[in-house]
Amino acid sequence: MPGNATGALKTAARRIGVSVEEYASRERNGERWCITHKRWEPRADFSRDRSRGDGLEKQCRLAKAQKNRRLKLKHRYGISIEDEARIWRAQHGRCSICCDHLEPARFDIDHDHLTGKARGLLCKPCNRLLGHAREQIRILEAAIAYLRAHNGK
Repeated sequence: MPGNATGALKTAARRIGVSVEEYASRERNGERWCITHKRWEPRADFSRDRSRGDGLEKQCRLAKAQKNRRLKLKHRYGISIEDEARIWRAQHGRCSICCDHLEPARFDIDHDHLTGKARGLLCKPCNRLLGHAREQIRILEAAIAYLRAHNGK
């Protein structure tokens, strides 16, 4: 068994271009190589994977979250992370409806529910507003008329 462990250590060290000694030292110091970010990360930043020999996933949680975000954007809205960033810059980091500043990664991508095409970035309350109105202009106009009729009364 020690021979197999040593062989695996050599293979892992060679794969990332470090010496076996450095690899073993970093592992002993509680670090693990993230195959996505290609850097050492604390072992606590990796999720468990019981199917792997060391019990941890090959990529850190942040890398996995970024990958999932990329896949979600492409699948749901047909856009890339770069497209999302372009929309963000075009809107100057503001909600398309209320113009409040959007916090990075804490906004919704508004999209046409028939085509799935992204329309813009909204804060969560504005996105819910459209959803509750079932994206019907008639309902939104009626809400505006109601507010105007009862403003200050």
